[in-house]
Amino acid sequence: MNDSFALDTPLKVRIVAVAKDEAAYLTDWVHHHLFFGFDDIEIHINRTNDNSAQVLSEISTLYPNVTWHNADWIDMCPASAKKQIQFIVYAKALDRARRDNSATHILFLDIDEFWCPVDFETSIKSCLNSIGRDSAIFFEWLNDLGNDVLFASLSETLIGNLSPLGKTLLPVSTSILELKHHVPELVDGVVPVLADGRTFVGRENLEQAVSDELNSLKSFFIFHRANRSEYEYVSLLYRGRPGNNFAYKNNRNGLPRRGAASHEVNFPSQKFAEYQKSLLSFKERVKHAEHYEEAKRFVHERYATAVENISASLPEHYNDMARIFTGVRIDEIRRQFQAFRKVYAQQHSDNVEVLKQLARHAAPHDLDEAIGYLEQALRIRPSGPQIKALLADFKERKLRQQG
Repeated sequence: MNDSFALDTPLKVRIVAVAKDEAAYLTDWVHHHLFFGFDDIEIHINRTNDNSAQVLSEISTLYPNVTWHNADWIDMCPASAKKQIQFIVYAKALDRARRDNSATHILFLDIDEFWCPVDFETSIKSCLNSIGRDSAIFFEWLNDLGNDVLFASLSETLIGNLSPLGKTLLPVSTSILELKHHVPELVDGVVPVLADGRTFVGRENLEQAVSDELNSLKSFFIFHRANRSEYEYVSLLYRGRPGNNFAYKNNRNGLPRRGAASHEVNFPSQKFAEYQKSLLSFKERVKHAEHYEEAKRFVHERYATAVENISASLPEHYNDMARIFTGVRIDEIRRQFQAFRKVYAQQHSDNVEVLKQLARHAAPHDLDEAIGYLEQALRIRPSGPQIKALLADFKERKLRQQG
């Protein structure tokens, strides 16, 4: 169980992050969390080829409460351990915070995650005081839709899809059986509370996700900028995953659509103006402009490499590639997928199941292409009810687009 905090115990809230090749985004992310009252930020860079070290060194010189460390030492571990880089870093950081009493609470975030109060004013410490200092607190994600302009800072209006996943802020004294990505396993069956004070209840088939009846946009949430713009999404895909030989991040499911889970958050204009003014001042102080062009250039070069390697990756990894590039409508990418599907359809011209799958993959990008595969399948199986239903659906979608 947790050791309780006395009401007069000064709160000190720390963020710990692991970052790879995210120099273009570090300045905005660091400023955001300092602005909302996090006391210190600890960033561990690993397998990094961009100028993250220069960006962070400039920031930490003026802001000693922002520290950075090179975590490449983890790559000396066996392959099975290297896959767990985040948990190794998190466990070490949590153990150190306990030993030196340097923080009362810790939040493990990625560089694409922004802790936000809906009123755009309440600090993390006021949040803790209102919900409870002694509790682990689970903040749900609001996932971006990938429709920002290139390299955009946080905007006054956020539009995203509410997720049942999120991140958990922990009192450092919390007894933990196992760290996990979203909700750690705590001793004695203890569970976190939500940002509205209710007790976290997981889903039957996904314990890391909050149950449907509790999942809602609350006064505090984490804006998950996993996609940013379509262009950046493609570039970020080429970061890969630790311990995975596949060059692209295969834990993505493509760009999301706006739908029933979508929410719009409008921050108060005056508060957001204060935030923007503070961000500009912060960028000037840390000489952001001196490093920004190089950071952006890396993103552009990684995008070019990602696009260049698509065709070579498709024969062996088509299903993964089709999934992670779903919703990406960039012509130079769409054409490579079309060319591959055309050849693959010719090679499997009598396989109805293959043709149906190709049609489903093509539909988000080109309905005419998808309709062509289904018409080919219908010639093979004229009475197929599923083919007819899909064909009618795609033709109706095409009419709606034209109308």
